[in-house]
Amino acid sequence: MKIKSLKAGDILGKKPSKFNFLIETDNDKVIVVNTFTGAIDILHSDEANHLFTDSEIDYNSNEYLCKRQYLIDDDVSEDILLEKYFESIKNYRRENKSLSCVIILTFDCNLRCTYCWQQNNIHESHSRTITFNQIDKIFDSIEKLLLSLEHAKRDTPIIQLIGGEPLLYKNRDIVAYILKKCKERNWYSQITSNGSQLKEFMDIFEEHGVGEIQVTIDGYSTVHEKRRVGSNFKDTMDSLDSLIQSDKTYIKLRVNTDVENIDSLPYLADEIINRRWYTSSRFYAYISPLRDSSLRETKLIKDRINLLKSFIEKRLNYPQLEIFDVLGWNGYETAKHLENTGRMPYPKGFICDMNMNNFVFTPNGEIHLCLEEAHESKASVGRYSPDFYMDKVLFDNKYDNTPFTSIECKDCNIVPICSGGCQMIDKNKEYKKEFCQSVKECFSLGVENYLETEGLI
Repeated sequence: MKIKSLKAGDILGKKPSKFNFLIETDNDKVIVVNTFTGAIDILHSDEANHLFTDSEIDYNSNEYLCKRQYLIDDDVSEDILLEKYFESIKNYRRENKSLSCVIILTFDCNLRCTYCWQQNNIHESHSRTITFNQIDKIFDSIEKLLLSLEHAKRDTPIIQLIGGEPLLYKNRDIVAYILKKCKERNWYSQITSNGSQLKEFMDIFEEHGVGEIQVTIDGYSTVHEKRRVGSNFKDTMDSLDSLIQSDKTYIKLRVNTDVENIDSLPYLADEIINRRWYTSSRFYAYISPLRDSSLRETKLIKDRINLLKSFIEKRLNYPQLEIFDVLGWNGYETAKHLENTGRMPYPKGFICDMNMNNFVFTPNGEIHLCLEEAHESKASVGRYSPDFYMDKVLFDNKYDNTPFTSIECKDCNIVPICSGGCQMIDKNKEYKKEFCQSVKECFSLGVENYLETEGLI
């Protein structure tokens, strides 16, 4: 019997889902993902093309594609469904996320990293260091925020110290004061540091405790020291060794990665293995692509896909690289969930930390929602000093922002898993264009790599 062919849009009032995402392979097969429902299939190219063109489609294909929701009823508004879902999941995640309070002790730093964008944005007004009185006001403000937020987890806030560089010797007393206050309240403390002066704070960590310390490095030994001018690789690693051996603090090691230092990663992995850090349940290492949050140029974002490909290839030749997790490649992290669980994750439901009970306190008395914008006073949403004040309009515009206010995001077929990426990049349309392309490329690479590993394509 001859199969009658019809156009996809004419079959029983059906239309292709706007969230169908196609990944072409080298063997005449196409990976089709619906980024909203999480459906994923491997189809022949002629079948998959029906989902993106007004081409002909037979009844047999139609039944399967409808069942998988690649074809949906004509009268279904996916925009409305997704917006309702985002609102629901965003509030749910807020209610289950502790308040994250980032305290910038100072914008000063003792190193001169060759790629640092932040120091070029720091002005005279940012030269001060936070005071004891300001810390008291910050802790009071956190109590107020805990009571005032409609959707927030009413438990222990997370207090993160950052800079510039927070662990400068001149900051010893203020760091001790903050950790003491956290200990008295049973609030969880974190510190993000370049690790160069860790040894000067060991006694403070021992007395008051610290939940987590993240240290960022730039590769192995001379590579690290060449990029982080003023650093001493061995001193930093020895200090981390002491902390890991004490088994009291969770240690994260972040490795800023770009095309210039990726070849040094196997040597760094060997160093970690030789120090036996991998045996500790309180140690975690990951690589992350180097960023330039000034948004002045797009080279680093354009390099992301090739950098990721390079690391995946190196991992095949240098199995010790398995010690590093891979974070910061938007799109690829979704594919990692597929690799780890065998299924796509639920849609993200929020854009970035600005939506998720994240507050940043600067030495100027300002409250921000984004760390990357904390050097811009005009980006603040309130103050904690001299008195606590939140500008409701400015706060709501950022806190409740959704990707659906952006034309590019609203019509994008991966918005359920990307959610717009970062509110800050909306300031630069060219950067956002490159960012969006990078997300799609990294997602495609991750999905294809997973299916190849599983022998499915």
